[in-house]
Amino acid sequence: MKSSELLPRCPASDSPKQYQNILKSGTLYRLTVQNNWKAFTFVLSRAYLMAFQPGKLDEDPLLSYNVDVCLAVQMDNLDDCDSCFQVIFPQDALRLRAETRQRAQEWMEALKTAANVARSSEQNLQVTLRTKPKDQLGGHELRKNKRQSVTTSFLSILTTLSLERGLTAQSFKCAGCQRSIGLSNGKAKVCSYSGWYYCSSCHVDDSFLIPARIVHNWDTSKYKVSKQAKEFLEYVYEEPLIDIQRENPMLYLHAEPLATVVRLRQRLRSLRAYLFSCRAAVAEDLRRRIFPREYLLQQIHLYSLADLQQVIEGKLAPFLGKVIKFATSHVYSCSLCSQKGFICEICNNGEILYPFEDISTSRCECCGAVFHSECKEKSVPCPRCVRRELQKKQKSFWRRLNVDESLEEACNMFELSYQNT
Repeated sequence: MKSSELLPRCPASDSPKQYQNILKSGTLYRLTVQNNWKAFTFVLSRAYLMAFQPGKLDEDPLLSYNVDVCLAVQMDNLDDCDSCFQVIFPQDALRLRAETRQRAQEWMEALKTAANVARSSEQNLQVTLRTKPKDQLGGHELRKNKRQSVTTSFLSILTTLSLERGLTAQSFKCAGCQRSIGLSNGKAKVCSYSGWYYCSSCHVDDSFLIPARIVHNWDTSKYKVSKQAKEFLEYVYEEPLIDIQRENPMLYLHAEPLATVVRLRQRLRSLRAYLFSCRAAVAEDLRRRIFPREYLLQQIHLYSLADLQQVIEGKLAPFLGKVIKFATSHVYSCSLCSQKGFICEICNNGEILYPFEDISTSRCECCGAVFHSECKEKSVPCPRCVRRELQKKQKSFWRRLNVDESLEEACNMFELSYQNT
């Protein structure tokens, strides 16, 4: 992690009460590299997110982040956990878990609000600082503040198609150095990422993939961008910030390479459940093979710009295929994982099925039961879902009659036919 993103260590004598503007505090669990959840006391202030050892709030924080550089706060569908979420910073991604879903939502809202307020303060500070004499503020600080402001602005339009607003919207000033451009002041060059205009010094015809054009049009061409845009795109190049399902789910129907990759990622997510419930060394081996892109294991619609470029070049599918080959070989040969299969409850032929065998099997979206694809195509209702509905109806029926619980349990042993419900 960059030193600029870390809060400077405080003296051991300092108390957390002395931290300014505390917004929220409480216990959260962080996922460690050993795949264990470890409890920390997190403290969120207007400027920092800090983590302390439980019961040791008077010591230095173990983790500290500037909230103004927070890239995203989002749900983390880890093993279908509804109280897990991620806080993504430029060089780190915190995977956290609250005790309840409500507390997770409260933390996410607090973090988003703190990040937005901090970024707004930085932008306002930027405007104020520009009016100060040069001897009151060093050139390095000005460049740093300007870079942060540009990063925030560019991040907000990552998946938005740019529109040219015309030079009048910029008062005929370069968006980079504020030099006069247009008319007789020099040629104005448009940035294909932002739609802003630049002078020939701030725009030297660098070309780059445009995330919004890929997401909305599957346009895989490179376009000319400004120096600022190129620097930003290189900065977030490997950050998983693009959610295809949220931005444009129809893209899977029109981009076959992307559809192939999402099918592989679905298989990999199913395999992850097996290997992560096996021995710790096995889970670590899988994590090592996918490092540093662990989000590929469970968040199947999340991509970085680097991932999308690998999809375009045909490199991501073979990479995922190798990881899947390793994982499937383990499941079939492991005495623990191989016992976690399914039996098709439609034909009941005794064959062991696994959810990652996506070509020959089909999985119920409601209960997760696995069937032969041919059996499921017969439009037969899912037996497990039917059984669960029957159990609910039976319990409701006996509850309305105020029947004794022991008698109700005995009656539940009898299974009604699906046609009679």
